[in-house]
Amino acid sequence: MTSITTPRLELREGSNEVFRIAPHDRDGLAAALEVGVPDDWPVEHYDDDPLQWCLAHLERDPACAPWLLRYLILRETNTLIGTVGC
Repeated sequence: MTSITTPRLELREGSNEVFRIAPHDRDGLAAALEVGVPDDWPVEHYDDDPLQWCLAHLERDPACAPWLLRYLILRETNTLIGTVGC
């Protein structure tokens, strides 16, 4: 997995393993990403649709992983705060 890092944020690449975790499975996501997941997770629009879309693209072309959904992690607290995708 590759990450994009700024002074405050890490944009961590998703994976087959992560995209298969149910949107409301905070403990599973926390373990897979090795981050804290807040009580108000999931964020708006983080549901099965984008996860299935990412899995379908990875199945067709594993090299596309860096361009799919990324997880926004606040570096200071190692806390998942959202997602971003292209």
